[in-house]
Amino acid sequence: MIKRCIEFCVEIDEPDFLFQNLFQSFLEKKQADTFAEELKPFILMGHFKDYLITEDILRENIMRHH
Repeated sequence: MIKRCIEFCVEIDEPDFLFQNLFQSFLEKKQADTFAEELKPFILMGHFKDYLITEDILRENIMRHH
């Protein structure tokens, strides 16, 4: 489910919704680590190259959960 949500946000070009709203939902469900793992390939493939992933987003939404 997480991978499909990420794919959908990539398809509709909504990284803000992905990194803010959806991440918060997965965080509340204790799935932040899974979210981060599923997100890595999308970042590495350059899907967010035109989107500034700020240090705040990385720290608050991904890195602190590992």
